[in-house]
Amino acid sequence: MGYAQSMDVERAIAQVDSLFKTYRYSAAEPILDSLLGLRPDHPRVLIQAAILELSRFQPDAAMAFLEKAMERDPHNAEVYFRLGNAYSLKINQGGFFSKMKSARKMKAYWEKALKYDPDYVDAMVALYNYYQMAPSIAGGNKEKAATLLARIRQLAPEYEYYLLATRSHREKNDDQAIKMLQQSIQKFPQFKPAYLTLAFIWMQQEKLDEAEALLTRLLAFDTQNIHALDELGEIYLQKADYAAACYYFRKALDIHPYYVQARFHLGVCLKRNGNVEEARKTFQFILDHFPKHPLAKRAKSELKY
Repeated sequence: MGYAQSMDVERAIAQVDSLFKTYRYSAAEPILDSLLGLRPDHPRVLIQAAILELSRFQPDAAMAFLEKAMERDPHNAEVYFRLGNAYSLKINQGGFFSKMKSARKMKAYWEKALKYDPDYVDAMVALYNYYQMAPSIAGGNKEKAATLLARIRQLAPEYEYYLLATRSHREKNDDQAIKMLQQSIQKFPQFKPAYLTLAFIWMQQEKLDEAEALLTRLLAFDTQNIHALDELGEIYLQKADYAAACYYFRKALDIHPYYVQARFHLGVCLKRNGNVEEARKTFQFILDHFPKHPLAKRAKSELKY
């Protein structure tokens, strides 16, 4: 009986992981609730619970689960990686000194993830961006960034053009960024971040048809990519095709109801289309459930008009 129960737990954990990969966090929630009831001390279950809370922009709740997981599995690199991610959300909260404290902890946890798993690519990518972007007083270090990029190139070459492109975009060299992202997509046609970033840049340049075609390509092999659906909605919002825009925002929210960005955009779409009362409910949902999210202030402003 014990062995069969253990097999059921492992099967359920694998099912939750699969749902997370397709952004279906709400579908995973009841399975995860059962797992927490059955195995509340299982490190993987605790990590999954933290991932769910991070998807809801609840870093404190995620940290509580991760700290328990750390007690039970102190050498688990993913625990420290997710803790770093939690602190990356907290950077959006509080004043200057609070932000600095969160930044230091974020960096320290990502570094600890690499200590326990030197080949942890996600942690390398996070740290590369931190070393590249942060001022030296906060731990930024161009030399460390270059060292990490060389290691990333060996382990996950699909990230190289993408990371160089995002750096070029931050430096306002979009021509170079576009060139690198196009090279990335040509060389690694299944690498999703390159599609999303290139579409975003084209949207900023008002090259909406090019961005739409690119996102359509992405959705052809990743049909439930909520970020692509949200960006497509934004394209139609810019085109003032409110029916199409709302359709894509709702489609993203059908997959992940707590995707704040899509919900905010839906509110804007509804408001511009004259559905004022439904728009107000949409913005109020953000204020009720995500009061510390960066978009909460904008949602509050939208409610004033």
